[in-house]
Amino acid sequence: MKQTIIWTALPKGMSADGKNLLLSVMVSPRLDTEGPPLKLSAFPPFTNWPAQPLTISIQFSGQAPVAATIIPSGADPALWQALFPAEETSVRSFVPADQSKQLIHSFPVANVVEHLRKLYAAVGVASPTDLPLIAELAQKGATLVRTVEGQGREWFNLDDHLEADLLGRYKRLKTTALPPGPPEPAMDFFRAKHFHRFKGGNRDNPVPVPDFDFHEAVAMVGNHPLLMRRLGLVIEVSVPLAGQPAGGTVQVASVGHEFVSDDQPLRVHYLLDTAKKRFLPAPAATSDLADGMLRLGTTDFSIQQVDADGAALKAIDYANQLQMRQQGRLRTADSTNDDGLPALRSGGVSVLRTGRAVRLANTFKTVTQANTNLNPQNPPELWADDVTGGFRVDVQDVAGIWRSLCRRGVTYRVGRLAGPQATITDSDEGTVTAAAMQDVDPTKNDFYLHEALFHWDGWSLVAPRPGEAIQNDGLSHGENLGPDGKARNPSKTSLNLEITAEPTPKTLPRLRFGGTYRIRARSVDVAGNSLPYDSTDASQASPQVTYRRFEPVEAPAVAIVSAVPLSNLPGESTAHLVIRSYNDTPADDGTISPEMSERLLLPPRTAVATIEQYGLLDTPTGVDATPTTWNRLAAKDAAAIPEVYPNPAALPTEVPYLADPFAAAAVLRGLPGTAPESSQAITFDAAPGWWQGKPFRIAMIEGNGPPTWDSTERILTVELPKAAVAKVRLSSRVTPADLEKLAVWKWIEDEAFDDEERARLKQLALDGLHWMLTPFRELTLVHAVQQPLAPPVIEALNPRKAALGDTFATVGGTVGVHAPSTGKVDLLALWSEPTGIGFARKSGESHAFDLPVASPDTPSVPWGGRRHEFGDTKYRKVSYYATATTRFRDYFDPSLTSDELTRPPKAELPPASATHLFETEVLNSGRPLAPNLLYVVPTFGWEAGEDERGTFSRRTGGLRLYLEEPWFSSGDGELLGVVVWPGERDWCLSGKPIRDTFVRIEVPDELKPYASQWGRDPIWLSGPTQQVPSLQNFTKAVAVQTSLTIEERPDTLVAVAGHGVGYDEERHLFYCDLDIDAGDSYYPFVRLALVRYQPKSIAGAELSRVVLADFAQFAPDRICWVARDAADPTALRITVSGTGYRRNASFNCTGEIEARLERWLGPGEGDMGWVPVSMAPVTLFNAQALKTLSVWEGTITLPVDDPDALFRVVVEEYEAFLGDAPEAGLTERFGSGRERRLVYSDAVEVGEGKL
Repeated sequence: MKQTIIWTALPKGMSADGKNLLLSVMVSPRLDTEGPPLKLSAFPPFTNWPAQPLTISIQFSGQAPVAATIIPSGADPALWQALFPAEETSVRSFVPADQSKQLIHSFPVANVVEHLRKLYAAVGVASPTDLPLIAELAQKGATLVRTVEGQGREWFNLDDHLEADLLGRYKRLKTTALPPGPPEPAMDFFRAKHFHRFKGGNRDNPVPVPDFDFHEAVAMVGNHPLLMRRLGLVIEVSVPLAGQPAGGTVQVASVGHEFVSDDQPLRVHYLLDTAKKRFLPAPAATSDLADGMLRLGTTDFSIQQVDADGAALKAIDYANQLQMRQQGRLRTADSTNDDGLPALRSGGVSVLRTGRAVRLANTFKTVTQANTNLNPQNPPELWADDVTGGFRVDVQDVAGIWRSLCRRGVTYRVGRLAGPQATITDSDEGTVTAAAMQDVDPTKNDFYLHEALFHWDGWSLVAPRPGEAIQNDGLSHGENLGPDGKARNPSKTSLNLEITAEPTPKTLPRLRFGGTYRIRARSVDVAGNSLPYDSTDASQASPQVTYRRFEPVEAPAVAIVSAVPLSNLPGESTAHLVIRSYNDTPADDGTISPEMSERLLLPPRTAVATIEQYGLLDTPTGVDATPTTWNRLAAKDAAAIPEVYPNPAALPTEVPYLADPFAAAAVLRGLPGTAPESSQAITFDAAPGWWQGKPFRIAMIEGNGPPTWDSTERILTVELPKAAVAKVRLSSRVTPADLEKLAVWKWIEDEAFDDEERARLKQLALDGLHWMLTPFRELTLVHAVQQPLAPPVIEALNPRKAALGDTFATVGGTVGVHAPSTGKVDLLALWSEPTGIGFARKSGESHAFDLPVASPDTPSVPWGGRRHEFGDTKYRKVSYYATATTRFRDYFDPSLTSDELTRPPKAELPPASATHLFETEVLNSGRPLAPNLLYVVPTFGWEAGEDERGTFSRRTGGLRLYLEEPWFSSGDGELLGVVVWPGERDWCLSGKPIRDTFVRIEVPDELKPYASQWGRDPIWLSGPTQQVPSLQNFTKAVAVQTSLTIEERPDTLVAVAGHGVGYDEERHLFYCDLDIDAGDSYYPFVRLALVRYQPKSIAGAELSRVVLADFAQFAPDRICWVARDAADPTALRITVSGTGYRRNASFNCTGEIEARLERWLGPGEGDMGWVPVSMAPVTLFNAQALKTLSVWEGTITLPVDDPDALFRVVVEEYEAFLGDAPEAGLTERFGSGRERRLVYSDAVEVGEGKL
């Protein structure tokens, strides 16, 4: 076993007569068990240390030792044995801790606060009344401190990257503490976050109380100077002043004692100033100390009043959210593009030492070197910083008096003693010491040291505030109150020592908003010595600072006033005032609503600390501590207001809780009936006592007038017309004097560009309109209407289909609405469409979509390209109509049906009046189905009449095509199309393209399955057909179109002639009649390429797949004229014309036309009443036979006995051809094998006024 005692002689001052130097000799035992732990009884000198007789000599700067006089300090053997019982106190070998290699984490508070100051000041100047845009906040640096990065859905946390950068700096600089540097916002704020990261621990499983050994127990009493002296661990001595140098070192030269130990002295540098009677440890050249105090006037120290830690963490979280919102993340339906900065919090007065971690790292190195170099013959040298254990802080208020924050009355209760010895009382000064944190995990031994040396919030720095406190279980510790009603502090360690303290009465300064203060910090050595608190030396004090409030003044509180339960007031809330008009018919639109919505407005709530720091409890002699005042404070602090006051006649006339004294009035900006940007202020009239603020009511009714104020009833009446919504900003207003007490205003004022801007900002602040100082809450005033005040009117509507296969139309255009009362517009559609079975039709209807009306200010809303889904691609002619639903659905009873909230009600639709309908076409977007052709038959068309040439009758030849049901696969207007190939486009006809100009040639073989073709009957020699059919050949076409594509050959352009269809009720078939102009050819053939053709289509959807018909032959046209001869009224001239043939291919013979005259016997004979006048027909001679036209002429003479009777001329055309010989042999007329057949017959009536 080995006993070592470190003896440190600490300069303490001079005796009152100035003849002696006073020193405190500190005793630091280091016991070595040289093995496992032992009990203290194994070290006899320390079983009762205060009883050990000692002699001490002191040596100055290598001079001869001087015997010291020991000044009795009340050493108490009983106290020692009670705190360190020999048989119970454990001793473990003392091993000096080497902390010189442990990292010390901190963060540059001054840099953090300066960044916040610049940001808040810049924003406060640029956006005083409205919240700034997110982009503006980012531009001013709000996102510089973010710890996330990314875009879209990919976001990354930068914590690991920043931490790697941070730890890498320690390695690159080869240091355990980072030195101060210029501002670096991203890293500065991350260091604050890293400093405050969770360091382990669990409230439900707290760290067990350590089993302190003797050395640790001695260290714990080191903060209590009285105990150290009563335990003999500090020995007060004096030596003669005469002959001692003014500076140098001092040490314990020798100690006389009766036990064996290794005595190790330490040298301490000192300063001796006999004029000031100061004998102090001397600071080193780079020390923060001078004259026994911290040099708070240097740039290494600063004073902050904002809660920098909380502000830094909020700034990081805010920057992360801002960055995400700027990139489109964290957005909701009601997200805005603006935002306010987080509110700051007052932090009292904190004194910061920039680079404090570096100072601690240097101290660790010094201590390690001293422990390593212990040598009684050459003791380590220490400076003032090395023997400083903490500081005692003084504040100088406006009166110029220095007041200590560390004076206290302390009581020690020793558990192992009884009677008077068990309680020790003293009046001394406590010490503010450094506090570094470590992780709960013992494997993580880094230190965390804040740059704040101390923090003053208006109370003592060494004693708790009076009153009960809240413990970890959420309960107050009333069960720990002592008999005197004061809180106890039960011991939980083996020392069994309870220590309680309270400030010395009437010694603390008052911390008040607007007050000016200076701070000084007296250094305290490890023995508890310092300059006296009543020293007037201010040489090392801080500059004067004004204490200001950082918290904004909140908006007034709001409570609902309503006898009707809130559950029966849909949409109503504290911030939503609602009156309703039940206009379920247009006639009710002018009825005045009888409803009224009321709110009670009260000043914002605050805490007792604000009341105190505002100075409301001050009296000329101190603080008002009368029971009346404190009972009032307790009652109002515990009071709360309900969400709803159900009885308007029983409202409070006095604010029931502690009101923020900064809120002198309520400001309402944007009240209906007032000028834009105007505001109205109503004071809370806190009189006669500061606690007697008066709330007021706001009542909303229907009307258009300005607000009215009833000062007697304290009611502000606001009028709101139907369908109006007013956003009213509610904020507090401060007085000019109180504005100067707001710290953020000071930042803004200093940032202002010039006096003019400064004056403008100040006026906004005094008007309660600067959101950073007096943030607003928004009240929404609503006059809800059951139905919109006007129905919607479709102004333009253009449904478009964009692509093949689309079953929906994209709707463009606009709808006119009464936007203030309309929340959405429903677009509905009606149409009629064919079923495809015959011409039967069916009705269709659908709800196209609903269109939200977001803005209440626009009279016209675009449809916005919304989709109307039809479920198919067909063409339709659609009648659209619209209904409007009230914007205020949420403010009415949920039992109301949608019809009761809609104008016009849907039950009344479709509208009886066509004026509400908007008709338009929705084009087909899908190729029709291919036609299902059954067969083709020739047709004959007849036309009779008169012209200048006489009476005529015309026959035209055509084809009828029969088609299977159903039809109209593409909707109304579907035609049967004949596809023709337009030929190769001629690009060389001019210098620029000519639309629809083609060179006609024969249809290419690959296109023949998809294009119509001509054919000529080889029996007859007549004019040729055209090379390919053209659109002009189909004279009955109702629609033609060129430059179309077919599905089979999408790279080939075709033309189509569309024909309408009819329906055969008997056959249940559709049919289509074609009139075809074949030109010069006689009885030509045609092979039709047929499609379904929908002209009402988007590009590419017009034609179906092609169906190719068989070749079909149709008759040529014929026209017959009958006219009286002008020279002979009994003679009838007959002319027949049309396409003919020159001869038969087998022999040279043309066709023949015969005419005969028949008489009408009378009406009773019917069709059999026509009889020939002569049995011999008249053969018309071929007067003209050209390629394109044949003309036959002849004359018939009417009977002379009755020329005015009713006659008809019957004309018959025969083709002649070579056939088999008649059975009777050759005839004289026709010759061998010659035959004829009737191909044309017609009759033209004459007589009885016909000619």
